[in-house]
Amino acid sequence: MPAPVQGKVLIRFGESTKGTGLDTGQSQGVTFDALNGAAIKAIFAGRVIFAGYRKGFGNMVIIDHGL
Repeated sequence: MPAPVQGKVLIRFGESTKGTGLDTGQSQGVTFDALNGAAIKAIFAGRVIFAGYRKGFGNMVIIDHGL
């Protein structure tokens, strides 16, 4: 499966986030370290339900894939 953005994977889905600064328990997504302004492409069709900043997460995009 292709990555949605070019950059290093910092946290994979399901990994512990303890000690990462995102101390939310277990990751519910994938965290990438990407350059500012990097192009982001959804890997499956869906609807953007949030795009912006969230405390503890930083800038993020949430896509509902309807699965």
